[in-house]
Amino acid sequence: MLQGRETIVEALSTSLSGLDTTHSFSNPRVVVDGDTARVDVLVEAQHVPCVDAARQYLMKNRYDVLLARRDAEWEIERVAVDNVWRTGAPTVLGGI
Repeated sequence: MLQGRETIVEALSTSLSGLDTTHSFSNPRVVVDGDTARVDVLVEAQHVPCVDAARQYLMKNRYDVLLARRDAEWEIERVAVDNVWRTGAPTVLGGI
């Protein structure tokens, strides 16, 4: 599990640097309770190596996101990602 903004940004920007990716979000559900909110959303993520477009890895994940209001902005407190299904070559994500 990755924790902390700097850790997550460093890990993903390094491991994903050799990939072309697209992420499509659908079916968002948001529940606001005062200064907290919860978002449940489906994310389809396509990953293709920059040097080998014949290989790919496609995933459908459910994101469970907890947000907190800080002054006039919302900040992400926690994100849990649960894989629903996947297809393709898992080795495409070998660096993650």
